[in-house]
Amino acid sequence: MGMSGMWSRECVHDEVGPYTTAAIPLNNSRIRYVLWGSYALHLAFRCPPYWKPELETVDYVIADTDFARAIEVLQKHSYKQQDGVKVGMSGNYVKVGQFSEIAMLSYCGPDVDPEDPELPRPLPVNLIPASLVHFSFEDHRYVTYFDIQLYEESEFNWRVYHATLPGMLDSTLCLLRKNAKQDSDFDHIYSVHRYLSRKSYEQLSSTEVRRDVLWTHAVRTLGCLEEYVSCRHLRARAPPESLANFSEGKKYY
Repeated sequence: MGMSGMWSRECVHDEVGPYTTAAIPLNNSRIRYVLWGSYALHLAFRCPPYWKPELETVDYVIADTDFARAIEVLQKHSYKQQDGVKVGMSGNYVKVGQFSEIAMLSYCGPDVDPEDPELPRPLPVNLIPASLVHFSFEDHRYVTYFDIQLYEESEFNWRVYHATLPGMLDSTLCLLRKNAKQDSDFDHIYSVHRYLSRKSYEQLSSTEVRRDVLWTHAVRTLGCLEEYVSCRHLRARAPPESLANFSEGKKYY
C-alpha cells in the first residue's frame, strides 16, 4: 500500500511494532537512540518501504557517546555482532558502499520468547552512529516515542523512540547538503538515479560511492516525509504546508 492509502496508526503498530524489541534493553540501559530507516518511516510516518528486503533488518541511530555501550547491552541480550563491513543503507536499491562505522548484530537467542511466545523472532539490527546521518540528540524537540502493545490487554508492552518530523527533516537536509555533487542537484532531487547499475558504481571511488548512497538514503526519506505531510493536509482539507516550515518541534506523526 502506498502513501495515497495512508496506513492507520493501529495498522503500522501491528505490522512493525513486534520487530522493535531491541529497544527494550536499550531503554533499560538509558541508551539514547531513535528507530531509523524503513522501520522508522513505516512506524512514525506510515510510509511503507518500496521493496520487501528493506524490512529484513531494523535500523537504530545511536548517540555517538552511547554507541559502544549499546553494542555491549545488546550482546548481553542474545545479540551477536557480525563480522564484515556493512554494505549499503536503506533507500538504496543497489547495495553498494562500505560503512564500517555501522555495527551489525544478529539475534542468537531462542526462537520463542520466554516472556511472550506470540512475539516473532527478532530481526538483525544495524546500529548507526548519529554523526553518520547528522542526527542531533541535543534538541529535545527531535525525539519522541511510540508505545508498543503486542495485542489488546497484553501486559507486555514497551516504548520505542523515534525522530519527530523536524528531527528527521533536519538530518535529511543536512545529508543532502553535505553529499550533493553540485548545486544543480537540488533542482532535480527526484530525477532518475545518477547510477543505475552496480557496474556504474564500479567506476567510482569508494568515497564517491558512499556519498551517493547517503544522498539516495536522504532523498528516499525526504520523499516519504513530503508525502506524509501532503497526505495529512489532504485528510484535514487544508492547503499543504512547506516542509521548510516544520521547525517548531510539533508532534507531526
